[in-house]
Amino acid sequence: MKRILHLLNSLDLGGAEMLVVNLAGQIDRSRFQLMVASLTGPGPLGVELDRLGVETLALHRQRGRDWRLPLKIARTVLRERIDVLHSHNSAPWLYAAAAAVMTRRPLVHTQHSVADQSRTLLLRAERAAALATRRVIADAEDVRHVMVDRQGMPADKVVTIVNGIDTTVYGAASDIAGMRRALGLDAGDLIIGTVGRMVWEKDQRSLIASFARLAPAVPHARLCLVGDGPLRADLQAAAVATGFGERIVFLGSRADVARILPTFDVFVLSSVSEGLPLALLEAMATGLPVVVTQVGGMGEAVRAGDSGLVVAPGDPDRLTAAVKTLIDDPALRARLGRAAQQRAREHFDLRAMVTAYEDVYQAVAR
Repeated sequence: MKRILHLLNSLDLGGAEMLVVNLAGQIDRSRFQLMVASLTGPGPLGVELDRLGVETLALHRQRGRDWRLPLKIARTVLRERIDVLHSHNSAPWLYAAAAAVMTRRPLVHTQHSVADQSRTLLLRAERAAALATRRVIADAEDVRHVMVDRQGMPADKVVTIVNGIDTTVYGAASDIAGMRRALGLDAGDLIIGTVGRMVWEKDQRSLIASFARLAPAVPHARLCLVGDGPLRADLQAAAVATGFGERIVFLGSRADVARILPTFDVFVLSSVSEGLPLALLEAMATGLPVVVTQVGGMGEAVRAGDSGLVVAPGDPDRLTAAVKTLIDDPALRARLGRAAQQRAREHFDLRAMVTAYEDVYQAVAR
């Protein structure tokens, strides 16, 4: 049995973290045993991983560059007899690469979004980390192209494994009216919803600005934001400043997203940087019509005009026009929602993703 140590920034709710939880729930336990380490402290997903029988540990990273962290990771690898290290996103990758060199263990890395191309020092550090990495996994073809063509990663090391979700969890019959009441929403409201951490990459500020343009013409529309993060207070202030703050609902971080999604009429992701977000795949599997920005793998997942609408990032006017198109045409909403659901079931199923990761572990651990 191969022992795999996943290294994450945190155990808070997020795309990379949920991918590891999904992987832990489906991986072949007769062949692989997972452990999960958080660079920071414990978090809510630790409870779910514990339920799945996955041991977690917190490394309590110090502020700034923590030069002791690679040694902590290396000691964990040796103590727990880890066969493969698996890092997720930039900071864990850099620390894991140093630990992999110290322990001579194979390192696998998953990049969940494109690095900021203006951060030259980070890009150089990632290229150096790639030298100590056996496989670099991009969660979308766009991410792979950026890493190889723009960042100069070795093409023979970078592969694409698209994210997958348990599509059976989403789109099942649910008590939409009851859930709306529980959330403080009216049956007659037209709900524009989004799910994501409140960080600059998700650009919920553009979505709030877009809603402010839409609100006067659609008095029964409401905007619901699911998620939390360092920009929440700023976004709440921006919502109040629009003059429509009472129609913008902040639901916070939620563990019941699968029950909330069916209450939405339109799902929107206004991100300026992405990989292939699980929230989008979950919305598609629910059967929601989606509006997304043309960044990362979102344009790959959503075929424009067929299973959703795609607009340029950072443009509230175009975002408003796309959402208004869906609001004005219920038949179009229904058609795009059905197509999105079918596409999610055919192309983004969790089992295919897990099998691809299992093959990588088997290959590098020989």
